[in-house]
Amino acid sequence: MRTAALVVATLLLCGPLSGCSSSGDDDYCTAFEDAAPVFEGLSQGEFSQAGEAFAAFDDLAAQAPDAVADDWEVFNGQVNAFEDALGEAGIDMEELDEISDEVEQQTIPDGLDPDALEDIGVAGQALRTTEFTTALTTIRTHAEDECNLTIDDS
Repeated sequence: MRTAALVVATLLLCGPLSGCSSSGDDDYCTAFEDAAPVFEGLSQGEFSQAGEAFAAFDDLAAQAPDAVADDWEVFNGQVNAFEDALGEAGIDMEELDEISDEVEQQTIPDGLDPDALEDIGVAGQALRTTEFTTALTTIRTHAEDECNLTIDDS
């Protein structure tokens, strides 16, 4: 199993946004821009903001324009499945990061159900599928092109 940092890197909608500016009053673009600090925090390992990021993904998916609505359905569906797997295991992203070394050494931390850990792994793998990464790329490109967001690759 990869470390939580790698899972989060996959989970992130984008790298940090800089020089963000939306074109007009589009609620979707504004919501995207407003979520930039949370996305940036996650990209820097601030797992305490994962809940805020999950909520931002839900908000963006609900506001997604037709051009990316299907991509948001794929993206957010997989992210929600990952979030649900964490919840079923009774852990959050910060705790997942803390136990990653034990898991990589094939040691199951005390109190963690092996089946729940497997479910997290399966949900994490879904964040690396071609379908997921294609949706992510489409959403990112749309945000750059239609919302005039500058997304750093860092």
